[in-house]
Amino acid sequence: MSHKVDYSLGNTMSSLSNSGIGEHRATDDLWRILVAPFLLVLNIILILPFPFILLFYPVSLMMSYIFKLLYRLPLAQWMVKVVNSASVTLARRIMKDERDAPFLLIMFGVSPLVLGSFVWQLMLPEFDWRLAILHYVLYFGPGKFNFYFRVFICKHRESHCVKGLYQKPYNRFLDRYFEWFLSIFYGNIPEMDRCGHVGIHHGENNNYPDNQSTLLYDRANLLHFLKYIVHNAYWHNSGVGPLVYFYKNKRWKQFRKMALGVVVYYSIMGVLLWVNWLFALVYFVLPHLLNNALNAAIVSWTWHCFCDPEDPENYYTGSITILNDRDDFMHESYHLSHHINPSLHWTQNYVHYHENQNLYREKKATIFRDVHPIEVFVLTTLLRRFDLLAKKYVDLTNKLSQEEIVELLRQRTRPVKPLTQKNVT
Repeated sequence: MSHKVDYSLGNTMSSLSNSGIGEHRATDDLWRILVAPFLLVLNIILILPFPFILLFYPVSLMMSYIFKLLYRLPLAQWMVKVVNSASVTLARRIMKDERDAPFLLIMFGVSPLVLGSFVWQLMLPEFDWRLAILHYVLYFGPGKFNFYFRVFICKHRESHCVKGLYQKPYNRFLDRYFEWFLSIFYGNIPEMDRCGHVGIHHGENNNYPDNQSTLLYDRANLLHFLKYIVHNAYWHNSGVGPLVYFYKNKRWKQFRKMALGVVVYYSIMGVLLWVNWLFALVYFVLPHLLNNALNAAIVSWTWHCFCDPEDPENYYTGSITILNDRDDFMHESYHLSHHINPSLHWTQNYVHYHENQNLYREKKATIFRDVHPIEVFVLTTLLRRFDLLAKKYVDLTNKLSQEEIVELLRQRTRPVKPLTQKNVT
């Protein structure tokens, strides 16, 4: 494997300490003493959202159960048909492709709820904790946090549509709606997807230079995941990682765009903290930490949780595909298809898989069935129950026994060290 540079937080700090700062042992020890407490405190802060997530997860599932009961009513079914039909009709008038009508469903369905509760709290003379709880119920939505993940999926898909989603003149204020407006309230820095995701993650394909690369970690080890949260996920999600990457690679156009997004986001955070620190912490800082915990950490970790140690650059084993994911939205669960051809319209990801099953079989692709990405994370990293996950594995060759699948999955979660680079310490 050719030499590739790792731009994670750990390696960047290590390179600093080894190039001048750590020339003398006493100075190097001082550097470690100064950095270690900072990383420890940061790790504690970044772990804090997880109990919060666990608290709201049952509420989200209960909402889903209520919605399913309501959907049995003829009136509810009629309303869903009317809304879907209206979104398609509107898409034909303002969007370039009517197949992208789901963007409008989230834009007009979720935005008023989240933005409304945000503004409502901001206008109150005193902070109301009941409204804050309601805000996060709406923020996460029913099911497995369906509102939350759909907003980020729309932002993700929007970032890949470089030519825009909307017809003139609507494109002027709607083409970057999710990344430059709605996702800000979900803790996302503008340009994190158009520059950070498309420019880095897809360019490096989870390889070592990718800020969010999982290869150097044991993906079945919780301690490694906690390390990943700081060294990779937040290093990237804070905006610092992408800036370092673009600077070192002299990609100045993307550097300037990313810098603008970072300045705008943290300026808003600073103003809100100055106006009302409690409101800012609950409604702006906490979503930023949640975004790091759920989206930047768990989701990125899970999509690239497996890898062929003999061929780390193999797309087919390094990105998972999930069939029959009941919560799938915009075919996001066909993650491998998206990595193979990022410009492919999201409606074609499903088609791509079925048209290329022979290639998936030949490349020994990592495929699961009837499971949610969060469940893959739980079974792999938290519980290490490869026996249960093996039952969800799709063996296209029909040759592997359950024991062989368990061993295959276990091997594909082990750290992969580059041949010309030491592991992150």
